[in-house]
Order: sequence, then C-alpha cells, then structure tokens
Amino acid sequence: MRRKTTELHLKAIDQSGAFSGYGSVFSVRDRQSDIVERGAFTKSLEGHRERGTGPVLLWMHDQNQPVGAFTKIAEDERGLYVEGQLALKTVRGAEAYELLQMKAVRGLSIGYSVPPGASVYDAETKAHRLKEVELHEVSIVSIPANQDALIAEVKSAIESKTELEKFLRNSGLSRSQAKGLIAGGYAAINPRHADDDLAALHATATQLFNQITGKH
Repeated sequence: MRRKTTELHLKAIDQSGAFSGYGSVFSVRDRQSDIVERGAFTKSLEGHRERGTGPVLLWMHDQNQPVGAFTKIAEDERGLYVEGQLALKTVRGAEAYELLQMKAVRGLSIGYSVPPGASVYDAETKAHRLKEVELHEVSIVSIPANQDALIAEVKSAIESKTELEKFLRNSGLSRSQAKGLIAGGYAAINPRHADDDLAALHATATQLFNQITGKH
C-alpha cells in the first residue's frame, strides 16, 4: 500500500472533536514525483458507498490505532475533502484533538493502491499522473509535505532534549535513532538503511535539530 502526505489544511475543529480539511490536493507534484488527477478517487469512493464501507481514520497509519471516523469524504474542485469526528473518549482520539488544536500535528496522509494502468508517466513534468487510486485509509500524521511550515510551528514548542526526542519518536524514528540524532545530528543515522520516506524525515528532523540547537 502506498502513502501520500499533504499539509493538513484544517478548515475547522470544534470542541466536539469534529474537523474538516483536505486529504489530497489535485494537480500538485509531490516529493514522490506523483500528481493526483481530478477524479482519481471517484471510482473508489463509489465502491465504498456500494459496499457500505469507507476509508478509516487512523493515527500514523497504525491499523491498531483508529482515532475516530469520517462523516464525509468527497472530491471537489480542489481535492479530496474530508469531514471527520475524533473519538474524544479514547486516549488516542483525545490526544489527536489536543495536538490538532495546538497545531503541533499538521499532516494528513492517505493510504492507497494504484490499479493497473492507472498511472501514466508525464515526460514534461517528469511525474507520474495518477488517474485512479483505491483509497484505503486516511491518517493524521506529524510530517506534512510543507516541511518548512512544520518546523516554524514546532520550534517554539520544543524546549528540551526530552521533548525533542519524543517528537522525533512520534514522527517515526526509533529510540536509538532519535537519541543518535540529538547526540550527533544526521551523521549519527545511517541513511543507507532508510527508505525514501524515512530519509526525507531524517532531513526534516536534522533541520529541526539544527534550528533548535543553533547549529548550522
């Protein structure tokens, strides 16, 4: 299953835990060199309606950690518009609500697959245009596509090495990787053992570490 992350463009979040935003934006080339075409989710969403199912709302792509449910998922002229309800009586749902209010978590990431023949390479843009995707889940995640915006938001919120380690671990690093990054920067982590997504996460974490500690 593939994953695609975007900045969480929250339109609203209220005291009941209801929120709205966009899980995917059309016609934007992402760092995986993919462009989601308008209409790419239509067939998948119709299939979910026919089966009485729907994409699940997860925390960090963990199938063991649902944090609520979607009340609406639909395409509009901009992208995949979602409305959801966080489960505030659960520990993870309440934590997600608090972090969203603080703007400490700013990303949505879709879990999807691409049917055969639905991806076309565009030589002009040097990107794969996804004309159809099968949508399985949408997760609230720490790292949005707009990494600079994330750093600006969390910089003032992290005031100690302990808080920095916790942030890095919540972002996907292991305990040893987080401690190694804090102790020695990016050189302490061997990127040869990381996939592309984790390597991008390492780069973002390094920028964050350098800004907080004043290293350049």
